[in-house]
Amino acid sequence: VALSNIIARNKLMADYRNYAIHLSGLAQTGFEDAMMIKDPDKIKKIIQAIGTRAHIVGVAVFNKRGEIKYSHNPDDVGRISSKNDPTCAICHDRTLNGQTQTVILPSKQGARIMKVAQPIINQPKCQGCHQERVLGMLMVDLSLAEVDQLAAAVLGQQILQSLMTVTIVIAALISFMYLIVTRPLAYFLRITRAIADGDLSRRVNITAKDEIGELGASFN
Repeated sequence: VALSNIIARNKLMADYRNYAIHLSGLAQTGFEDAMMIKDPDKIKKIIQAIGTRAHIVGVAVFNKRGEIKYSHNPDDVGRISSKNDPTCAICHDRTLNGQTQTVILPSKQGARIMKVAQPIINQPKCQGCHQERVLGMLMVDLSLAEVDQLAAAVLGQQILQSLMTVTIVIAALISFMYLIVTRPLAYFLRITRAIADGDLSRRVNITAKDEIGELGASFN
């Protein structure tokens, strides 16, 4: 049950991660053009479009100083994240070298959040005039509340199925014990009582090739 649940959970996590990376990649392409021509309206429209997608709870663009330049939440604009913030670790690890990174953190509401970070790269056609390779960092936050709910539902279903299987196995074992042991012994008891009452003609008609059959033969 545990192994099956882990496999199902990992599959869900992989699907959600690919979904978040796909949205992040779409936004990245738009940001590369908009940031080069310094079009804040286009950037805001992209953020709004991504932010309205299912399970997306946050979209933000950071500059190299860690300052939020654009955000799905206007209150976050201008805030500078601390380097000690777990959210920032994925950008200061390998993402600055051009690799997309993900990290899963708990939110203030208790649900887990998958954060996908990737650099906004200066396109080769623009590098002649603009020497900067990394224009900024894009962070997309994906709520994993539904993943956790689905995983819990799958685990509950698997536990129920396991309990049903165990119940069937126990019932089969009880039936087996009744047919092989209990019923022959009850028959044996009836014969002995009949003999005890004076009917010496009674015999134990058990032909099974087991201990009970041998006991019946010895009794006869």
